[in-house]
This record gives sequence, C-alpha cells and structure tokens, in this order.
Amino acid sequence: MTAREDKLDPESLRADTARGDTAASVFDTTLGSTDERDDATRIDPPPPTDRRPGASGRHAPTGSVRAIASLPRGRGLGGDIGYVWTVLFGVTRSRRELQKLETQLAVQRARRKKRLIELAARVLADDDQQLPGVAAARERLAALEEERARQAGQAAAAETEAAAARRDHESDTRRLNGDLATIDAELAELDKKLVPLEREAQVARKKATELQATLDRIAAKIASTEASLVTVKGARADRAAVEAELATLKADRVAVQRDEPAIAAELDALLPRIAELEARRTAAREQLEATRTELTASAERLVERLGVVGAHQKVIDRALAESQTARDRALADLGERLVIDRPRSLGRDLADIDAIDVDIAGDERRIMELHEVLGSIHKGALARGIAVMAAGVLAVVALAVWLFLLR
Repeated sequence: MTAREDKLDPESLRADTARGDTAASVFDTTLGSTDERDDATRIDPPPPTDRRPGASGRHAPTGSVRAIASLPRGRGLGGDIGYVWTVLFGVTRSRRELQKLETQLAVQRARRKKRLIELAARVLADDDQQLPGVAAARERLAALEEERARQAGQAAAAETEAAAARRDHESDTRRLNGDLATIDAELAELDKKLVPLEREAQVARKKATELQATLDRIAAKIASTEASLVTVKGARADRAAVEAELATLKADRVAVQRDEPAIAAELDALLPRIAELEARRTAAREQLEATRTELTASAERLVERLGVVGAHQKVIDRALAESQTARDRALADLGERLVIDRPRSLGRDLADIDAIDVDIAGDERRIMELHEVLGSIHKGALARGIAVMAAGVLAVVALAVWLFLLR
C-alpha cells in the first residue's frame, strides 16, 4: 500500500463491499456525497494562539497538509474488481465535470476582467479620485487614445479611398456601357442600310454575270459561223444563209452589249456606298472591342485599388485591435492595483470582485482535484481487476460449454 492508499478507510470499503454495494456507489459516497466526512483536501483552521505578553511560541498556528485526491480502492481481489468499476465511472464523471468547470472558469475570468475594466474606467472618469496609480494610468490611456484616434483617422481615409475607387468604377462603367449601347445601335443601323444595298449589288452582279455569259456564247457562235463560212463550197444560197446568220449573231451581240453600261453604272453606284458602310461597320466593331477592353480594365483597376486599400485596412484593423487590447490591459492593471490597495470608497465594487475571486478559487481547486483524481489511477490494481473479471468470464463460459457437452 502506498501513502495515497493509506488515506482511505479500508474498513468502510470492506463494509460497503460486504453489503453488496457496487464500486460506482463507493465512488459516489467518497467523492460526491455532501455528508460530513473527513475531507482530504480541507485545511483545518489554525487553533487560537495565546497573544498575552510573555506567552511562549509553543501554541503557534498549525494546519494539516491536504492529501492528494484519488479514486478509492479496496484490499484484495474483491477490491481490485470493484476498482475497475470505480475507474470506469469515476474517470467518466471526472472528465465531464472537468470540462464543465474549465468552461465555467473561463467565463468567470472573463467576467472578472470585465468588472476590473469597468471599475478602472469609473475611477478614471472621476476627476476627484486621487488614488495611487490613477495619474499614471490616465497618462498611459491618453497616449493609447491618441494612437487609436490616429489609427481611426487612417481607417476613415482608407474607407474614403475605397469609396472613391468604387465611385470611379461606377462612373466608368456607366460611361462605357453608354458607349457600348451607342455602338450597338450604330452597328444595327449600318446593318439595316447594308442589307438592301448588298442585295441590289448581288442582283447587279448576277445580271453582269449573265450578260457576260450571253456575250461569250454569242462570240462562240460567231466564231463557229465564221469558220463554217470559209469551209462552204456549195451553192451561193448556202453561203448567203451563213452570212445572214453571222449578221444576226453580230446584231444580237450589239443588242446585248447595250445593257452592259447600265449594269456597270448600277454597280459603280452601289459598290462605293457598300464599301463606305462596311468601313464604318469595321471601325464601329473595333471601337466596340476597345470599349469592352476598357470596361474589363476598369474592373481590374477597381480590384487592384480595393486590394491595396483592403491590405492597408487589415493593417489598420490589426493596429486598432492591438490598441484596444492594450487599453483593456491598462484598465485591468489599474483594476488589479485597486483590488490590492482596497480603497474604502470602492468597497462595494471590490466586494463584487471578491465574490468572483472566491468562485474562481473554488473552481480552480476543484479542477486541481479532478486532475489529481485522473492522474491517480493505480494501473496494477486495474490490470489485476480486469484479469480476474476476464478469468471469471472464461470460467463461466467453460462451465456452460461443459454442461452443454454433458447433455
């Protein structure tokens, strides 16, 4: 048995085991009961001392040292088996309570810091207070407030710059979108004018093509007729017929050629107008692409400007947060000094903070005890208890198998 185990009452544990109580009930009785018991973590108040003149120092204040909190463990194999259940339920309950207490402690500490800051702020706001440390705290906070004001001005300037960038982008967007709408309308108008002209030009080109084909066909016939005129060796009537056909073909050629100047004139009238409109349409399309490019560039410029301003804003926000933290730290330091000095004029405020300190101390004490409980597990006893339980289970299984085979 270790010194930690000697702190337990083995007689009470054996009595509980004899009554058939489980290890969990032993844990509840030992750690969770509110009945009067020997608290291993209690510090007994010092006995009164004799303060009469000439009294000896034999009656100096004394106190008992707090024993480390641990899970209860009985003697023998029965105690080891019970210890398994004690560890199982005790560790689970301790961890749950520990998590709850840590959260509660964080809330209490934040509450205490808030009260300290509020107390220090009220003291600084009262010019009649002439307590130690208040003047130095005022100078320190004045410097911090001046720095925060400068940073706030920088933040406002950054926000103004961001707003100006957004306004410029909106103005450019409105102007460029207006230009795009104008160019689109111009392109639509040019297309409306080009479509009929191109249709007329296509008809004129078709006429010119048909005219040229007709002239080529007549020229081919004239050439073949002239060739047949040379080879005619018959009567005069045959030669006269060929000459008459040749004259007719030449007359047809002249008649067809009369339409050629009109078609050429029509094309000469259409093609310059079409070329002018196509040139204007090409220029409008180039201007449209340039406007779209400028619109994209405006958006990219906005992103770049906002990125620069955003980076600057992050630096300013970080500096503001640090200034706020330094301000709270300065106020908390002043509050701590006031708690230590305990001026009479702040008795009610200090009593509230003292109550919070008592709650924090209780939570910290209980957390320390729970950590001690979680660190006090006796691995040897736990292993023996598990081994005994496993052996018992195997024995029951073997007995059941033997009885089954005997049937």
